[in-house]
Amino acid sequence: MDLERLRYPVGKFERQMIYSPEYVTDCIEKIKTCPQRLEALISGWPSEKFEYTYRPGGWNGREIVHHMLDSHLNALIRLKLALTEEAPIIKPYLQDEWVKLSDYQLDPLMVIPILHGIHTKLALLFTSMDESDYSRELRHPEHPGIHLDLLWLLGLYSWHSDHHLGHLSIIDSQ
Repeated sequence: MDLERLRYPVGKFERQMIYSPEYVTDCIEKIKTCPQRLEALISGWPSEKFEYTYRPGGWNGREIVHHMLDSHLNALIRLKLALTEEAPIIKPYLQDEWVKLSDYQLDPLMVIPILHGIHTKLALLFTSMDESDYSRELRHPEHPGIHLDLLWLLGLYSWHSDHHLGHLSIIDSQ
C-alpha cells in the first residue's frame, strides 16, 4: 500500500457544498457509533499492538486513540460555542505536541467510556439542531476568510472518526 493510502485510508476530507438529509443522517450515525466501532476493533488487542504504527512516521495505536479523544472533545466544545455564540473564533491546538504529553501513555482502553459520553452528546446535539442551527458559523484562525458552519463541522468529525478507525484497522491487520 502506498504512503498516501496509508495516510488517508478513507480518502482526504472533502467539504460538501450540498448537504442532503441523507448525508446529515449518515454523518450523525458515524459519530454516534464511533465509540462502539472503536471498542469492537481494539478491545482484544494485546498491549504491544498499541505500539504499532499504521505507516512509517505515523502515530501508533495508543496515540491515535488518545488523539481521537482530544480531537472529539474539542469538537464538542466547538459545537457548543457555535450554538451559543455568534461566529466564535475556535482555538486550534498543536496535536503533534499534545501527543507528546504524559497522558498519552495511559491505557488507551480508558478512552472508550469517555468517547461514549462525548459521542452521545455530539449525536444528540446534531440530531436536535434545525436547519438554521446548521448554518451557524464558526471561525478558525488557520482558515481565515473561509466560511465554516456546523454542517462543515459535522462532516469533518464524521470523516475524522472513519479516518482514524481506518488507521487502527491497518494496525489491526498487522
